[in-house]
Amino acid sequence: MRAYASPSSLEGRLSVPGSKSHTIRAVIISTLSEGRSVITNPLPSEDCLSAIKACSAYGIHAETSKDKW
Repeated sequence: MRAYASPSSLEGRLSVPGSKSHTIRAVIISTLSEGRSVITNPLPSEDCLSAIKACSAYGIHAETSKDKW
């Protein structure tokens, strides 16, 4: 049996559930960047919120809402 694939493109948006490790990494990386950062679809776990609080202790300003920080 032979299968053939034709070149094509795919467009769209996908929303995946937040990850604790990815959210914490995004928080830390955003503190290293210049200007404003937005983290979309973060996981609002206790550990992630603790990372925000720890960064705030060093003078980082953070705003949180349901679907973005």
